[in-house]
Amino acid sequence: MNEQESFWRDQYADSYREKNQSFNRDLGVAGWQEMIRRAEGVETVLECGSNIGRNIGFLETCLPKARMSLIELSPDAYRVATAEHRTEHSFNGSIVDSKLPSGHFDLVFTCGVLTLKFFSQPLSQSCAQMKMSASMRRINRGAFA
Repeated sequence: MNEQESFWRDQYADSYREKNQSFNRDLGVAGWQEMIRRAEGVETVLECGSNIGRNIGFLETCLPKARMSLIELSPDAYRVATAEHRTEHSFNGSIVDSKLPSGHFDLVFTCGVLTLKFFSQPLSQSCAQMKMSASMRRINRGAFA
């Protein structure tokens, strides 16, 4: 585990959770509905760095038939996320150590703090390190690529 991952797991995850627990659910759902409104065929979703699974919850509303999966580094946040949300796959640990199925997910995303160090390299390299397919479904309007 690198220094950034240790900081997230041991120091930052709890304060991040406290700051974000009161987020307006209706706004979150509306935001995701707008981002995915032109996406077709999204049946499997993976959030990398889910914390308590707030975005998974929004997507459960927007894509009720989709199978959700998550990766979360913080053991406490992971317990909350997996207790509150149905998941097809979940992993508690570093993204690079996950063994989730390669090429399985239609939508892979992260929100917020995970964009720090790991994604400073090209996305295709990051996906290859995570053992995921670098071919991702394009959602129009530039929200995802």
